[in-house]
Amino acid sequence: TSLQTAIDYAYSLGGSEVLLGNGNYSITAPLLVGGSSNVTLRGFSNLESGSSKITCKGTHCFKFKADTFSFLSIYNISFLGERGVTNFADQALGGSWAWSTMQGCYVVNFNIIDLLLTGVHFLNNNFQNHVAVTLRGGDYTFRDNYFGYDSADTTKINSDSCVAIISSTGVNFDGNYLTSMKTTNAPITLSITNSQDIIATNNWIDGGHSNSLKIDGGSYRVVCRNNRIGITYPATCVPLKLSNVRDVDVS
Repeated sequence: TSLQTAIDYAYSLGGSEVLLGNGNYSITAPLLVGGSSNVTLRGFSNLESGSSKITCKGTHCFKFKADTFSFLSIYNISFLGERGVTNFADQALGGSWAWSTMQGCYVVNFNIIDLLLTGVHFLNNNFQNHVAVTLRGGDYTFRDNYFGYDSADTTKINSDSCVAIISSTGVNFDGNYLTSMKTTNAPITLSITNSQDIIATNNWIDGGHSNSLKIDGGSYRVVCRNNRIGITYPATCVPLKLSNVRDVDVS
């Protein structure tokens, strides 16, 4: 596609910015990214009906090159997937997303977001209608993001967690709003498992079926402060559950 050609050219220059103008960029195969160069995708609007939109009609939106750190920053773009089909990133080749920023984006109707991260910052994004967002790796930030559903989504086929932080270290999860908005099959809104040096502060964690916030799996050096934890579904939902953890500060 012309978008893939522009990305390849930006990497070949040793790093550059790809500007997305008005229009809908439709892709049927994942955009291949990765390399030692810093490349930025920048749009003009992150609204669903906005001017810079990438519609992903295949199984993935991005694919990271094998055994590389992918330096790719993304600003003000709307990503539209096919509910239950499209995943945000394919990391089967062994690459990972590193030292980049995703800010001001609207990401909707993806089946799952499962990312291995190193030093990536997610700021002021709107993630809607996902099965789950799973974060692995370390030294990344999630700040002022929304995780939930839009009013048009009636299926809400989410799985175990709205957001899962797994085997991670050095994560700052601050000022986010999370809601599962499903009465069954959505036991955890935020789950921190087998992780260390995690700071979760100033979040609004709402919904969940069995747990709103769960910290387990040998996690330690976890700080959870000033979070607002709500109970929506059902009345037996446990707002906070701790299991097999140490050095955990919850206040």
